[in-house]
Amino acid sequence: MDDTVEVSAAHLQQLQQAYALQEKLFNNKESKKFWEKSIKSHPEFKDRYQTVEDIAEPVLSPMRDELKELKEKLKAREEKESDDHYNQIFKKLSKERGYTDEGIEQIKRVMVDKNIADAEAAADHWERKNPAKPAESSGYGTQSWNFTDGADKDGDAKGWFNNAEAMIDRIATEEFSKTGR
Repeated sequence: MDDTVEVSAAHLQQLQQAYALQEKLFNNKESKKFWEKSIKSHPEFKDRYQTVEDIAEPVLSPMRDELKELKEKLKAREEKESDDHYNQIFKKLSKERGYTDEGIEQIKRVMVDKNIADAEAAADHWERKNPAKPAESSGYGTQSWNFTDGADKDGDAKGWFNNAEAMIDRIATEEFSKTGR
């Protein structure tokens, strides 16, 4: 049986151009993936045609798994280093500035809320927004450093500051008069 088929010259030229286009598309990296997916999507060729990805998958799959594992380990290591770094800074803040655990938590909130990466800068920001309360007095005695203030009922302090010799003479006279000499 003869496999020869007669075609017109125009039809032969059209078939040759289609074949040339197919060769160009399959040899181009970008279009080849598209055409391979198109061929694989057809039910008749799904199992018969192997793409480059099908051939490479047994080699690439373990590599992908290992890469994923390495990325996870690297991420965990970076997070641990970052946590250790910040924990050292928080310990330093506790030691040098006297922050409690509650204060450190407030600094962490400032870091997140204000998007401040530097813990010391966040602590400075928090301190500016929440200044320390002035020390409260014990309520015992005067609240002033003025020794001649109203706490001096007899006026002795004022006398000592104004004329110490006169005060000595006055006290000596009072004491001698008590003893009767």
